[in-house]
Amino acid sequence: MRTYLRFVTAVLALGLTSSGGQAASLISVGVLDPANPSSVIQALSSDGSYAVGTSKIATDLSVPVVWSLADGLVALPNPSGKSSLAHGVAVGIGSNLGNIMISGLHEGNLTHRFYKAPLTHLAGGAWKDTATEGGLGTTSNVRGGTSNVLRNQIKGDGRWYVAGKRNDNNRVARFRGDPDIGWDGVSPMTGESVSGYGVVVGRYTGVSPSMARWDSPQGDTGDVPGSGGDARSDGIGISASFGKSTTVDFEVQWICGQDQSAPGPNMQAFRWNRGDASLTLLGTLPGATSSVAYTVADNGVSAGRSHFGNASPTYEVATVWDALGMPQSLQVLLEAAGVDTSEWQRLTRVFAVSDDGTVFGGYGVWAADGSNRGFVARVDNLPTVGACCVIGFGSNTCTITTEEACNGIFTPNTSCAAAGCGPCMIPWADADSDGDVDQKDFGAIQACFTGTMTGVPNACACFDRVKDQMVNGGDLEAFMGCFTGPDVAFDANHPPEGCDPGTGQLP
Repeated sequence: MRTYLRFVTAVLALGLTSSGGQAASLISVGVLDPANPSSVIQALSSDGSYAVGTSKIATDLSVPVVWSLADGLVALPNPSGKSSLAHGVAVGIGSNLGNIMISGLHEGNLTHRFYKAPLTHLAGGAWKDTATEGGLGTTSNVRGGTSNVLRNQIKGDGRWYVAGKRNDNNRVARFRGDPDIGWDGVSPMTGESVSGYGVVVGRYTGVSPSMARWDSPQGDTGDVPGSGGDARSDGIGISASFGKSTTVDFEVQWICGQDQSAPGPNMQAFRWNRGDASLTLLGTLPGATSSVAYTVADNGVSAGRSHFGNASPTYEVATVWDALGMPQSLQVLLEAAGVDTSEWQRLTRVFAVSDDGTVFGGYGVWAADGSNRGFVARVDNLPTVGACCVIGFGSNTCTITTEEACNGIFTPNTSCAAAGCGPCMIPWADADSDGDVDQKDFGAIQACFTGTMTGVPNACACFDRVKDQMVNGGDLEAFMGCFTGPDVAFDANHPPEGCDPGTGQLP
């Protein structure tokens, strides 16, 4: 079941305050040509120290750029002579220590290339064609990607990954650098971004409507649950740690994008945590008509834009969905943290976020001339959130909230499903959660008894084992099958004969 999240003012205020104070900043990366002012940031390095994108050098010509605090905005070589951009960046580790690796799109954004240069001479590298270097077809055969398209191999020896899509067979493709090895995926899909484990996310076009999918050379391929089926879904962003494990460490494995099955025809941002039963629709800022999440951090913080389609003229606002999944204006976050944003008319989109969810890169509207300018923004110390499980008498409740606001059992940086907090106990008949099924628990099901009248209160839903909207004789019979007596521990692995202990979910 899809979850719709609404904007909550109280959560916004909570996200802006911290007992330890906040370090926050907003920096314009500038432009290459003041006569043609324009720049966009498309990707960030893992810690946010380097940003890449594009900037104009003439009215109709944009070139790839890299930015850092130390070097400012630096134009990269542009061998095609046509508009190009950079859309992935990683600072080298291991054997690549002292280097920077960058991915980009050239020849009018059709040719996928990668680039390596010394950190001491950012413009001193050379672009190589991804397809031919990786054995993925002829020149210009690999294309596509949105942001964070290049990442270091996590715990690697200097290797790195870049991803896209083959033009000749429409399949996802991935390239691993140093040594150069290409991988031709099995799925007809775009390759929008890649994780530090080489897992690629994109839009799977093998069905109609399309769905969000990830693909990996390790055979770790799957569809985002809840995507596709009834309407189009696009996988766009993937956390750096996605692919760390297929059985554990789900709290750092995220995918985000856009989904069209929200009310109305407009796309809505979504994110999905590995292990969740379905994706979560993230909603929009108040008054907006659609949204997209382009990027997601290891802690689930996502970012993109909300679109105000009913305005005249229409406009977009850079949006951050915090770890609670609540939409917040990045500009409002910065202003509340004491940052002066008066030089900006509006922050428009966020394309990239650092792995820890504190640094954001994108573009906005510069107040002085109305041009688009790339930015790098930092907002630290957003509150730690997680699953808060409140054990009730007969049923449990789980919410995603901060540890300070939790009045139950708190599990940080995880979902309710991953925390094992379902609405019912295991066994469902243990209403007081003391490990046995006895007369006290029988009192709870008695209090919920409806007889032949339909309509079971939410607090009694775990007792409707017959699933007939009543709690009566059949449910009492199921209860007695699980009865152990006082202080006799219930063993879910070896329940009494005839007892179904349940899964923690509603019957």
